[in-house]
Amino acid sequence: MNNLKLFSEVSQYVHLQSKDEVLTFSALDVERNRLFLASSANFVYTAHLSSFQNEGAWRRTSLLAEVDYIDLEVWDYIVSFDYVMEKEALLLGTHSGLMLLHNVDGKITKVVGQVEGGVRCISPSPDGDLLCIVTGFEQMLVMTHDWDLLYETSLSDLPDGVDKRRNLSNIIKSKRNWEQGGRVILHDQNKRRDKQNKPNQKQSQAGELKM
Repeated sequence: MNNLKLFSEVSQYVHLQSKDEVLTFSALDVERNRLFLASSANFVYTAHLSSFQNEGAWRRTSLLAEVDYIDLEVWDYIVSFDYVMEKEALLLGTHSGLMLLHNVDGKITKVVGQVEGGVRCISPSPDGDLLCIVTGFEQMLVMTHDWDLLYETSLSDLPDGVDKRRNLSNIIKSKRNWEQGGRVILHDQNKRRDKQNKPNQKQSQAGELKM
């Protein structure tokens, strides 16, 4: 992937529902060409990427997006967000430990599981067959899309040289950290810190979105 270069950049604004709300996560539905955004106020915004292909998209304008609200307890919020193609739904993890499937088309949200200690991150394997969940109690769970637990391990058992304090979501999402058969391998990332020390797209204030 080192040969990839930025071809163009489009800046658009998402009309958020409250003044203090910020965008926190994004996900893509490649098959249906849709972009999903989650916010700090537990709203999910859905936009069709075809809107970026017209002439007006190259001016800084507002992005047309459908809005869904994820009904959580007042103190709970989204901490992990991804699109699962096999389920044609968004998979959300919350601070309290809920695992939710949200169907955007039917506007239906259902609880598919709950983990003790809360969710820190959820990441699918590169082939999409498995899910890796890291809990607030530093447990790593590997599950199928039918929510069958294949195995679990404690992060306290990680090999020497792996920094648990680093962003586990970014580490686990790296394809080189998944082996065939579903094992998750964590590598020491400290040597690559300078190369990876770049702003990410996870949080955007005032609803600004850069593509």
